[in-house]
Amino acid sequence: MKNSTSSDMFHKAFPERFVECFIAEQNMVSVAIGCATRDRTVAFASTFAAFLSRAYDHIRMAAVSESNINLAGSHCGVSIGEDGPSQMALEDIAMFRAIPTCTVFYPSDGVSAERSVELAANTKGICFIRITRPELKVIYDPDEKFEVGVAKVVRQSYSDKVTVIGAGVTLHEALAAADQLASEGKSSSWWPGRELHHKQCPGPLFIGCLHRWD
Repeated sequence: MKNSTSSDMFHKAFPERFVECFIAEQNMVSVAIGCATRDRTVAFASTFAAFLSRAYDHIRMAAVSESNINLAGSHCGVSIGEDGPSQMALEDIAMFRAIPTCTVFYPSDGVSAERSVELAANTKGICFIRITRPELKVIYDPDEKFEVGVAKVVRQSYSDKVTVIGAGVTLHEALAAADQLASEGKSSSWWPGRELHHKQCPGPLFIGCLHRWD
């Protein structure tokens, strides 16, 4: 799996810090839990997001045991159509959101993905980073700051009457739709404005970010 998830790059850079678990997700999660109990080890385990469902009981019990492990699930959603439905993670957000202490990160570009890794490494409990396979445009500057549970306003204007909240690949689709509507002159008719939010951590709405205009 390390070739498909690109974790082989970490393997080449730090071979002494890499454990190959092959196609055995339950074992992989168990190894991560064991590593996390040693000293101050920050453990990351990666595979296709769809395959983490096979280790759900282990992940659930890790949360019960107050373990601190970080799981990176790639190839999420339907955007990997050529790989077939067996590889598509469609239930993963709901699955991880049902686990107490679990924080879900759904980055929208390379910058937010890198920040997600940093945040996950410093967040207690179970962390799940949901990663899209297709190459996405970079939205954020390299020095952009992120906080757990805080939304980013990607685009806004004083004429906004519509709020669109997206995460991951859906944010790019929302931006593309807004641009298309604007090019068709609909930004001043039934679509008078749009305020686009990027929700890095799917969960309860960040109300403070929505209460922007009277």
